[in-house]
Amino acid sequence: MIYQCTKDLLKALKVEKSDKPDIYNKLFSWNGKVMKVRRRNLVYLMNDASKLSVVLFGMTGKEFKNFDDHVKEGIREVLRDCDVAEDIIDGYLTEAGGGIFTSSGTRKQLGVLNNSALEAEYMFDEFYREGLLQRDLCIQQNQMIVKHDDGDYVTPKNTMKTLLEEHYEKKKTPFDG
Repeated sequence: MIYQCTKDLLKALKVEKSDKPDIYNKLFSWNGKVMKVRRRNLVYLMNDASKLSVVLFGMTGKEFKNFDDHVKEGIREVLRDCDVAEDIIDGYLTEAGGGIFTSSGTRKQLGVLNNSALEAEYMFDEFYREGLLQRDLCIQQNQMIVKHDDGDYVTPKNTMKTLLEEHYEKKKTPFDG
């Protein structure tokens, strides 16, 4: 898993940035930033390929030490909310491997990340729930229509589900429960 972090997030994680691999799958790459909301840390992560969001709130130094574990658990829950099959989720998290922390992605990626994080900050009070993963906020954000890289307007939820199913070549039929 590649985490493309802002300077603030790298500082909060207390890690040195690594070089980004020359060849990588955008499906396993996440842009992330940290910001203060209610005087607590809100970590906003967005997948490069699908614009799927994961929002973690209340991260402390202890949680930042286990950042990769908390993010993967958050991704698991968000993918469940996207109706992705459990075996595909397991395969995705296994294939993702350990975290590689690099500097922020392109200016375009950073702009999309900043706009989405700002929307999350505005909607935060309405969707706030106890716990690290802000599941209701993630559900709301992942159902919003966004402009994809190819120019189409799609929802991150459906895009991520389609990309994962294509990647793992397991498509559910309309008759599956």
